[in-house]
Amino acid sequence: MKYDACSIKRVADALRTRLAESNRQLRVVERASQQIDGNSIEAEIDYNNECEYLATTLRQLALATSLTLEALELLVLRQEFSTGFALLEDKLAKVEPYEEEPEILFSEPLIYIRRFIEILEPLITPEQAEELSVLERILRQTPHILHS
Repeated sequence: MKYDACSIKRVADALRTRLAESNRQLRVVERASQQIDGNSIEAEIDYNNECEYLATTLRQLALATSLTLEALELLVLRQEFSTGFALLEDKLAKVEPYEEEPEILFSEPLIYIRRFIEILEPLITPEQAEELSVLERILRQTPHILHS
């Protein structure tokens, strides 16, 4: 499927939204983990529910990343992303503390996805999308120019 610059912008915006949601949910999981004191079953249930919701946001983020890679026609990179993400499926609802700062949690799948997004960022900035749109219009007019 061929995507135009406007479609790429929409896909990239959705990707940024999903990334922000996943980052926010990770912070919610951190706060929930701080409420666990060993005596409260409710706090553990809340923590587990928040972890499950984190897994949901990560799946949505992975889908948005995959769609962005497809829109940019980076199909080999998309396949690599999908393969690597599938290996992290069992870690979606798990978080771990940083060694230096145990109160701060990280998600291995989120780190994996962020690495791909960092690669994509130069390709999905608004200025880049506008440049793609201009280039696309020029290329569409090229046959008419050459024919004249």
